[in-house]
This record gives sequence, structure tokens and C-alpha cells, in this order.
Amino acid sequence: MPRHASPDVFLAYARPDRPWAERLNDALRAAGVHAWLDAAEIRPGDAWKEPMEKALRESKTMVFILTPRSVSDPWILFELGAAVAGHKRIIPVVAEDFDRRETPPFIGRYQFLEAASPEEAARRVAATVAEAA
Repeated sequence: MPRHASPDVFLAYARPDRPWAERLNDALRAAGVHAWLDAAEIRPGDAWKEPMEKALRESKTMVFILTPRSVSDPWILFELGAAVAGHKRIIPVVAEDFDRRETPPFIGRYQFLEAASPEEAARRVAATVAEAA
């Protein structure tokens, strides 16, 4: 996808979960969904804050990759708050089993997507994005 096009999906993840997020990103793109992943969009030496904020602002959907690390990451929670304030569709994707009591309270109002792999998650997210279009 062109770097200037508005993304369909913004991927929010904790840094240690980057391999899972990259597989999800690749599978979404293969399914025709313009996903925005910082690791794929921001090159070394680029300023990162402005393009990330722009992508989050312009995307229609946030995919929040849920792991024990992401539910306590302050930056991810900031992104999630911005998505809620921006009235984005939020799809919490359970990438790893964890104590659900650690999930931020407001995320519990969204239906979780549980998938065995990033590729399965991508198929289901792509179907949801297509239905909303």
C-alpha cells in the first residue's frame, strides 16, 4: 500500500510482541487490508510520533494485540485511549493466554477475538473490516 494512504487498521502491540504483530500485519496485507504497523512504516532515522498519531487518527479500526505485556504498557494504553476517544472500532485480539482480570476495565466492553495464530486473526479481522466497508 502507498505510505500516504489512510490505513484501514492500526496495530497496537507491546514491543516484545513484535514478531506476532509483524505476522499479523503481513497476513492482513495479503488479505487486502491496509494495516499500519510502526515497524513496517517508520524507517530508521524517521521521526516516529507524528506519523504514528496520523495513522491512528486516520484509521477506522484499532487492533489491540492482547498479551500480558500489552495490557500494562503505558504507551499502548495511551494509544487505546486515543482510539476510544476517536470512536474507532476496537478489536482486542488475544495473542497469548493471560489473566483477564489484568485487562483495562474499558476494554472489557469489546468482543475479544481469540485466534490460534496471527494468520487466523488476520482472516477474521479482514472479514470484519470488509463487512464494515
